[in-house]
Amino acid sequence: MRHALGCAFSVCLLAFISFNISAETAEIPADSAQGVAAVQLEDGSTLAYPTDRSVPLITWEQWPEELRADVPAETIDVFADGTVRVTYPEFRRFAGVYERKLSSEELDQLLTSVALSGLTNEDGREMKRTVSERGRHDTPGRSGDSASASFDYRTSETITVVHTRVHILSHQETATTTNDFAPHVFRYRGLDTDAARHPDHAQLQIMTAVQRDLLSIASKLVQEAEATP
Repeated sequence: MRHALGCAFSVCLLAFISFNISAETAEIPADSAQGVAAVQLEDGSTLAYPTDRSVPLITWEQWPEELRADVPAETIDVFADGTVRVTYPEFRRFAGVYERKLSSEELDQLLTSVALSGLTNEDGREMKRTVSERGRHDTPGRSGDSASASFDYRTSETITVVHTRVHILSHQETATTTNDFAPHVFRYRGLDTDAARHPDHAQLQIMTAVQRDLLSIASKLVQEAEATP
C-alpha cells in the first residue's frame, strides 16, 4: 500500500535548511558488486550513499533513559531502495514491524536533510557537553524566549542514537566504493529536552526537525496498517 507523504518531512526542515536537488540520483561506477549513488545539490556539493540494500543508510533508535540498555528500542531503518522499516518493542500498544517504500525523490530529500543536519558527522557526546556548559552559564529564561522559562525540566529524557552511512561531499571529495562509508554513530541524551531548553540553538532545532520527520513517517506507517482491514 502506497500513499503520498506530501510535505510531511519537508515543511519543518525548510525553515532551517535551504537546499535544492538539481539532478536525479545517478550510480557512480564502482566495483561489480558495490555502487555509490550520488545526488548533485544546488550548491555544487554531492549527496552520496552506498546502494547496498542489505545494510540501512540510517538507523534511528530512541528509548527512555530509565529503561535498561538491553530493552529493545523504538527503531527506524531507511534503506537505499527507499524501504523504511519501523520496529516498535513489545511493550508498545502498536508493537510490531511496519514497512513501506519512499519514492526516489522522497528518499533523496530525507537523506539530504539528515546529512545537512549534522547527524552524519557531529560528536553527540561532545555536543551535549557544550550545550550543558552553555546551560550552566544561562540563568532561567535567558535562552531566547519565554519557552525556556516555562519548560518542565523534570520531563524524563530519552537516549537518541542515529547510525548513518550518508555523506555530503565537497567539490574536491570523492567516494567510489562502500568502503568510503564507515558508519557514523551520533548518540545524545535528552535531544528533545535540550532543544526545548535552547530554542535559539539552531543545530538542535534542525536535528529535532529531522527526528520529527522520521517519527512522522513512522506514525503514517502505523496509521496505514490500522486502516487496513
